Amino acid sequence: MSKSPGRIPVLFPTLIVCTSLPAASTLAAAESPFAGHPAAAQLARVFAARASAQQFEPSGLTRRDYLKLIAGNIDYWTKHQDASGAIIDPYQKGERQYTTPAFALAGALLVTEAGRDDLLDPVSRAMSWASSSLAAGNAADAHGDFFMPMLIHTRRLLKDRVSSDTLARWDESLKSIVPEKIYNMKLKGMNWNLVSSCGELLRRQDGLVVSEQREVQRAYLEDRLSDHAQKYFTDLGMYADPGVPLTYDLFARLWLDDMMAGGAYDGPLASRLRDSLRKGGLSTLLLLSPSGEWPSGGRSSHHNWTEAEAITVCEIHAALWKKAAQPEIAGAFKRAAHLAYQSMLRWQRPEGELWIIKNRCEPDKRFAFERYSNHSQYNTLPMAMLALAYLHADDSISERPAPGEVGGYVFDLREKFHKVIAAAGGYYVEIDTAADPHYNATGLQRVHRVGVSFPPLSDSTVAHRDYGANDGPGETMSPGIQWKVAGSIAEPWESLGIAKLAADEKPVDTQTQPGAVRSVELNVQQTLPGETVFTLRWTIVATGTERVVTERYTVGSTGLECVSAVEGKPAPLMTRVLMPALIFDGKEKTKIDIDGKRATILHRGSLLTWRIDGDSSGLKLDGPQAPAHNGMMQALVADLANAAPQVRWRITLEQQQ
Repeated sequence: MSKSPGRIPVLFPTLIVCTSLPAASTLAAAESPFAGHPAAAQLARVFAARASAQQFEPSGLTRRDYLKLIAGNIDYWTKHQDASGAIIDPYQKGERQYTTPAFALAGALLVTEAGRDDLLDPVSRAMSWASSSLAAGNAADAHGDFFMPMLIHTRRLLKDRVSSDTLARWDESLKSIVPEKIYNMKLKGMNWNLVSSCGELLRRQDGLVVSEQREVQRAYLEDRLSDHAQKYFTDLGMYADPGVPLTYDLFARLWLDDMMAGGAYDGPLASRLRDSLRKGGLSTLLLLSPSGEWPSGGRSSHHNWTEAEAITVCEIHAALWKKAAQPEIAGAFKRAAHLAYQSMLRWQRPEGELWIIKNRCEPDKRFAFERYSNHSQYNTLPMAMLALAYLHADDSISERPAPGEVGGYVFDLREKFHKVIAAAGGYYVEIDTAADPHYNATGLQRVHRVGVSFPPLSDSTVAHRDYGANDGPGETMSPGIQWKVAGSIAEPWESLGIAKLAADEKPVDTQTQPGAVRSVELNVQQTLPGETVFTLRWTIVATGTERVVTERYTVGSTGLECVSAVEGKPAPLMTRVLMPALIFDGKEKTKIDIDGKRATILHRGSLLTWRIDGDSSGLKLDGPQAPAHNGMMQALVADLANAAPQVRWRITLEQQQ
């Protein structure tokens, strides 16, 4: 990577944020490396307790392992390249979004790092097509904002491999770019503009901005970086894209991390950006599950490119923390990157490319796809991300346990991202405290465990989805207590799951915003590596009045225990407890066994056991089969005796061979 002469471009030193350092060895020990992060105390406890990590064994992976998945994918997509060089989606029958520049970057890495000279011609043609299309304002699906970072990295890899005429044509296209004319100026307030701005800084770094444009481009970029830095980064260092989906927090930070780590910007906002990215990197460690999964929730959830994002961010931060003489933190980032890569490997199709969503439905079904999801761009994009991860990776860094494996924390993201993440004893849970009802149900979203590949409870379901195609009616379900205030069987069940993020108007109107979340209180009772205990208390609008729902969670080596309770008048006439059970992943049915108040769900070796404590009926499957990102789900339910307003239940996970 290109660096500033005589200086090491760093995101942060060991202890205080600055723009650059003469050498990591000269750093003075002062305050905590986590200083300024809202979860600094929890991070310090986790790293102090890392020796207690459950079942920790180094993965044995190196950056060269990334080339294997990239090669399988790129070899598949070379079969779908047309004469112009564009990559054509076999299901949509056209070039989609940024498929072609992503193919070019991933393929270019194979040319230079895997000796794949056979790919030089298709990759060069893809680069030529993508760069000329962007320059002409004809980027596929008007997605030109995403092209430039991938084009610049492709050029860097291939500039000494192609003819001088080919390079000159690329440079002519790249030098002709005028940001205000080429990029979507209507989308300045989201990830699109941040990606294009990072690409422009890389283009500037490589001398591909003509002299008469350099001053105008610089002013444009300072304006854009200032806007993003001031408006969209939270105290946790996370990027709040519209709708605050966690996928796009990581997406925005990836390109900024890549650009900053490569030394492409050292202007007046550099210190602020480095501090935000340092905090965001540490938040990434707390967010990733021990199964290597990025948290679910909102737009583009459960797409496999989210783990590729995590790999890239974690490889960048591993290298930066090594330079900052913090081997334990560097090792945790390295471990997190490898956990996320193992997640991606689970979803490779026999033809070499990926299922783009975490289910095994055939791509032509578009099951759980977003409207903008396509098999092509969401396959080549994660390969381009893996290419960036490879370029930043330092294989001299030894893995150390990741926070999700160590545990002993409750990470509070209620502000902006309305999530709570907790881990202890090898278990990890994610809770949505005020869900976007088009994507998730409020409440517990997933339970993961060290050594368990992809547990059956990794998603919730909703009645009215903004994702999916031709997959039938839905049902809103998350684990917990349900109630009816009328005795009729025909009356709908109410639950925490149907509670949703309130609209901006205040106070909440019970008539126009039924189901809105008024408030969510978090009370943490204990945070130890072996056991973490906390309580969430929701005040929600239900049937024209208010109800209080509490969930008391105990997370530890014996699993997850939850006490669910509902309060409010009139008292419920009927209550039951529910858990959404994965019954079909698009290719295989799960194996569900029910024995009284105990049920097991076996999915591709991951065994989930759910037990109900107290006086209730036996468990049964009930209601419609509802689509979720991972496949079809159905309610496992038990009726509570005497309309009890409280119930205790437990979840454990095991990995079977």
